[in-house]
Amino acid sequence: MVVEGHNDSRLAIECDGDRYHDSSKWGDAMNRQRILERAGWKFWRCFASNFVLNRKQVTNDSIETLILHGIEPIGADGVVNNIHCEYRTIKSLIDLES
Repeated sequence: MVVEGHNDSRLAIECDGDRYHDSSKWGDAMNRQRILERAGWKFWRCFASNFVLNRKQVTNDSIETLILHGIEPIGADGVVNNIHCEYRTIKSLIDLES
């Protein structure tokens, strides 16, 4: 998953575990990460088992990492300052019928 903020800031979040990445795929994942890091991407990783056992601690760590890199939610003003994002307003079917 990628969290994007203003000014093209982004953090790739990877949740590792045997269900998705067994040990035979670890090298490929690290190579992909190194390539993206050379392009300016930041990464944050956790293991699925650690997330299940320590959900609050892992979630807090991910939030602290976002803060450390200055990646903040796009504000309520709806102004997007990122070349990789577009802003769309989605209306429910109820809104469309009225």
